[in-house]
Amino acid sequence: MDKSDYLGVADASKHWVKRVSPAGQYFELIKQVHAETDGKKLLDVGCAEGIEVVNFTKLGFKAEGVDVDGGFIQAAKTTFPNLNFTMGDAEALPYKDESFHVVFSINTLFYTDINKSIPEFIRVLETGGIGVVGFDIRIEDLDKKTTFHQESREHLKDVLKRNGAQIILLGKEESRVDETPFRHEHTFYKVVFQKQPIHFG
Repeated sequence: MDKSDYLGVADASKHWVKRVSPAGQYFELIKQVHAETDGKKLLDVGCAEGIEVVNFTKLGFKAEGVDVDGGFIQAAKTTFPNLNFTMGDAEALPYKDESFHVVFSINTLFYTDINKSIPEFIRVLETGGIGVVGFDIRIEDLDKKTTFHQESREHLKDVLKRNGAQIILLGKEESRVDETPFRHEHTFYKVVFQKQPIHFG
């Protein structure tokens, strides 16, 4: 597993810009849990150049974005000066506890340690808030015929349970082939999880 593969796949300017936004699909999942979404605070973790923050804002959310890449954040701030973007790590989010109703993240978890990033997603969610994520179980380099990322739903469920959350919606297994920056295939699930209230003794 070569870290350069992860960095290549995460290159927004080459990889994400021409893709049709999935915000509408994830919005429908959110609506199944939160019937009223206007004004709900949403954080896009791994926002890249801010396109999904814009799309969710258009859908009525009070959306903002965070990304570990300072270049992406600067580009987002320049292009969308009226929206909020912050440089920060998914494994140590720069926000207070229970700051958001929704945490959204796609094309990001695969280059984090979910033992660190998922607890952070849960921490910044209010009780009853939801995480809406694209969870890659496998990414394959189709030219080299190698797998450079592999994960399991069982691991995700375990991390969620240990940190006070549970899956409430699990989509079907999907796949997508991307041609840039090299030809590779993502196999993933759309997942919605919810932060549960703490029960004492």
